[in-house]
Amino acid sequence: MIKRSRARWQRWGVLAALLAPVSGCAVASPVDITKDAANTDVRVVAKIDVQATQVRISYRVENTLGEALWAASAPPALASDPAHPTVSAVPDGSRDGVALALIFFPVRQDLQYVQAPATGVVEVAPHATSEGTLIVARPFVPFSDLDGDKAVSLPSPPKTVRLCVGYVPASVLPANVRPQNTSGGAPTLARSVAFPLQRIACSDPTPLG
Repeated sequence: MIKRSRARWQRWGVLAALLAPVSGCAVASPVDITKDAANTDVRVVAKIDVQATQVRISYRVENTLGEALWAASAPPALASDPAHPTVSAVPDGSRDGVALALIFFPVRQDLQYVQAPATGVVEVAPHATSEGTLIVARPFVPFSDLDGDKAVSLPSPPKTVRLCVGYVPASVLPANVRPQNTSGGAPTLARSVAFPLQRIACSDPTPLG
């Protein structure tokens, strides 16, 4: 009986060793998209046209905060070009959904930058709206700008998709920090500043069919 018990535990030990790398390969998103992200002072309304090879998104950001805010945005020249993705996908907080994240991500710590990473932004005045369009290719590209170039794990296959937009109320920015205009005139906000200050609003999920 002792020999059989030892053999059984040895088999379980081998099985656990084989399964450990598999269970450990999942990469978590650096941004937590919660299920209630649609219930905020800023509302994202998106019309998502689901096609076999892409999704086309027309959206607007409605600012009901009572103060100005800076919302993450895609460069106009690339927003409708599926060959140059401007939006990465992350898990959306549900079991089988994906969020296309137009948000501020953290800055990698394993790289040195000549210029601090920044994200394009658009100013939205109090009680005003900002509109945009996006074309995102399918299958969705998971966010991979993490230390070691690791890509976050997405549900496979995803059943729903929604758009999430990160924003920073103007009043919470440090007094000496303001968006900087690029050579093309589009304002950007340093990710190192915006990431810890951002709030996130999401559209309702759309079935992928």
